[in-house]
Amino acid sequence: MTSLLFQHFYTTGMGSMIVSGAGIVFLLSIIGLVAIAERVLIGLAAYNDACAKGNPDAVMWGLLIGFFGLIPGIIYLCIRNSGRQYTMCSNCGLRHFAMDSNCPRCGAPNVPPYANPYALRQAHRAKVLLIVAAFLIAFVVIAGIICAVSLIASIASVAGGTFY
Repeated sequence: MTSLLFQHFYTTGMGSMIVSGAGIVFLLSIIGLVAIAERVLIGLAAYNDACAKGNPDAVMWGLLIGFFGLIPGIIYLCIRNSGRQYTMCSNCGLRHFAMDSNCPRCGAPNVPPYANPYALRQAHRAKVLLIVAAFLIAFVVIAGIICAVSLIASIASVAGGTFY
């Protein structure tokens, strides 16, 4: 009985449509997984870049860019170099701007700002993650084009090559 059903599908052209439909679903699921991986990589790149810049809100920027993408990414790129450097008072522990000559709370003289020893490593990691994310975006675009062409070709083969 099932062999008659498969024979009917293949003689009427429905079998090729089912096979191409399964291929398209598989390709779309791969595209979805790669898109999620790309978002995670871009969020991690933003986090590492913010850490390298000494931004106290690095986790926030990584999550915003990872979840919401383009708009927070543009905002981060606009403000990433405009941040002030902070220092911590050695007397009372208050975090204040490095340009202050004295601590605003206790009046103790300011020490030089803290330099992040991992800044170069984090900046390099951010660049690598962005390059990998760019390749994943290119892969998703190319796979999307292949998927669209495959879908149009399967519709054309079922319709007998004519579109109305």
